[in-house]
Amino acid sequence: MVRFLRLKLITFLISIILLNEIESSKLVFLLVDGFRWDYFKLPGLNLNGFTRLFEHGTRAEWTVPAFPTNSFPNYKTLETGLHVENHGFVGNYMYDEQSGLEFELLMNNADSLQPRWWNTAEPFFITAEKQNIRTGLYYVRGCQIAVDGITPTFCLPYHGYPSKEDIDWAIQDSLDKMKNEQLDIAYIYHQEVDHMGHEYGPNSEQVKHTVNEVDGHINDMLDIIEINKQKDVDVIVLSDHGMASIDQLHLINITEVLDMDNVKQITEGGTQAYIWPVHGKEKHVYDQLKSFHQNLHVYLREDLHNRWFFKNHSLIPPIFLTADKGWFIAHPKSSDRYFELSRSPWHGNHGFDNTDHDMRSIFVAYGPDFKKNHTVKAFPNINVYQVLCYVTGIKANPNNGTWSEVKDMIASSEPIEKHLEL
Repeated sequence: MVRFLRLKLITFLISIILLNEIESSKLVFLLVDGFRWDYFKLPGLNLNGFTRLFEHGTRAEWTVPAFPTNSFPNYKTLETGLHVENHGFVGNYMYDEQSGLEFELLMNNADSLQPRWWNTAEPFFITAEKQNIRTGLYYVRGCQIAVDGITPTFCLPYHGYPSKEDIDWAIQDSLDKMKNEQLDIAYIYHQEVDHMGHEYGPNSEQVKHTVNEVDGHINDMLDIIEINKQKDVDVIVLSDHGMASIDQLHLINITEVLDMDNVKQITEGGTQAYIWPVHGKEKHVYDQLKSFHQNLHVYLREDLHNRWFFKNHSLIPPIFLTADKGWFIAHPKSSDRYFELSRSPWHGNHGFDNTDHDMRSIFVAYGPDFKKNHTVKAFPNINVYQVLCYVTGIKANPNNGTWSEVKDMIASSEPIEKHLEL
């Protein structure tokens, strides 16, 4: 018994020593909306910043976004480590049939600011604040809205597309705050790659220009980190989804067949449409749409694919429509941008099946916690949450991620749990 107790004491002391040796890093978390996994291969690019990340950090072959491959569902999967049906942000536009509230991507309506949307799952930056880890959010939609009564230490809300100057300032400000021990985590949102992908298509010169612009931001950020000798700063650069080309003639206008007298509400548009039929009209609406167009797929909620993890939530509609890649759904309540496709067409879109190669996203990491010049196999982006919690010392909430799928990127050959319970 004495020998057993002595061994327990030695094990306890070793654990304490090891934990004290591991200091949680600071983190710049740069989310580049719409950066497709293969944009690095676009001709004519001169990627100094990304090359430095690749040579001195870890990259994934690609990451698999959550379905639907749209922004808010993936923001929240990245922030919580939860499947879409578990975190509840099921679309960029949502309708709560019970309350009648409507959520809109631009958040210009009062409904979108209601806490009920935001309190269904706790993002990493709120968990961090609860654990006295200071977070700063730059241009992140909804960062001003309290979750569980808590807001980030610093929040600069989204106010439209952040400019190049905005991003330059955010990088400098966040690193200054880290150097002065005012912040531990910076979460910066960049939108222009997605914007140019929609407007001009994923293979356009405009997309190449914005990819080079992102590369310049990264190069400048690494320069600042090196000049300031901020050796405790990790960097994660990632995207929420990819982008596919859209044929301007590939329009599925369900207005031609849908009787709106039978529809209580319809949201989204483009890649998907979410439909809530009038009570008792579900089968009629479904039958109207089921055989309307060969490139349109119509599902009852209970028939949605299990692999999408997009079925078991009250905000998912009774009838769900999705288009084949390259096609565009319009309906009577689409926004002007969606519905008037023939006048002002998009040349790129996302939201398609998350197994499609054009929907793949990126993950690149750099800093003391990550292996150098290393590539890991592709993984679902649901695992990003565990990585960012690990490097920053956040004790993670229960999540749907799998640590074994991402642990190979960590610099330590045998990672020690930073939040080990002794």
